[in-house]
Amino acid sequence: MLWPLAWLWAYTKPVSYRLAYGTDKHDDYFLEKAHEAKAGKLPRDEVVRLKGELEDMEAKSGLSAELARVRDELADLLASAAPADARGGRA
Repeated sequence: MLWPLAWLWAYTKPVSYRLAYGTDKHDDYFLEKAHEAKAGKLPRDEVVRLKGELEDMEAKSGLSAELARVRDELADLLASAAPADARGGRA
């Protein structure tokens, strides 16, 4: 008699988690995207978006050490690309 409640709970728990923590992406998603960014395969706006997502996640629930490292790497990539963008814009 209680199995319908257990079934509903099993299927709603992941959704509640996503709403609570603001992400539906696994940590591996961010790791793969960071690898692509380091290889130069992602446009700058995508790197900015990823960094913003990580910062939002950190503000809501904190980040694992691995994701904090990814956030810092993305920030470094953006910082190192900024002088090159400034020189390119003046030409």
